[in-house]
Amino acid sequence: MSRHPEAWHLDKKVPISLLAGMAFQVVGFVWWASTYTATNDAMNARQNDDIRDLKISAASLTDMKADLAVVKSNVADIKAKLDKQR
Repeated sequence: MSRHPEAWHLDKKVPISLLAGMAFQVVGFVWWASTYTATNDAMNARQNDDIRDLKISAASLTDMKADLAVVKSNVADIKAKLDKQR
């Protein structure tokens, strides 16, 4: 059985500490990536909640502007009636 000279193989000269260190780095990276993904998903959910709340606030502000216009009109009517009484 002939081997290709560039074929990769694991030699017994490779220390177990190197293999353990590489495995530790892979596990650490996977753990970091999953934490990053969970954090990113949570931030996206909060951002969607904030956008929803902002839309609700904008609708409330529009309603308040309409109410303020009615109040201004009523104040103007009251002012006109008071001016007539003087």
